Amino acid sequence: MIVCVCHGVNDRALNTVIDSGAQSLREVGDACGAGTDCGQCCRDIVKKLRDRAASVSDRPERAPLSK
Repeated sequence: MIVCVCHGVNDRALNTVIDSGAQSLREVGDACGAGTDCGQCCRDIVKKLRDRAASVSDRPERAPLSK
């Protein structure tokens, strides 16, 4: 599904950018251009950022590996 029509960014590309470390709308825009033109996709991007952050924080912490 296309998230940003202006820059042709789909949801898989957006997930990749977020998984690579983007944590804000600005960082997403710097990485792929999404959200930097007309702004129509900004709400969707922010929602995706929040959803992905929540899914990461819901994961149980793993115990450190012993040496």
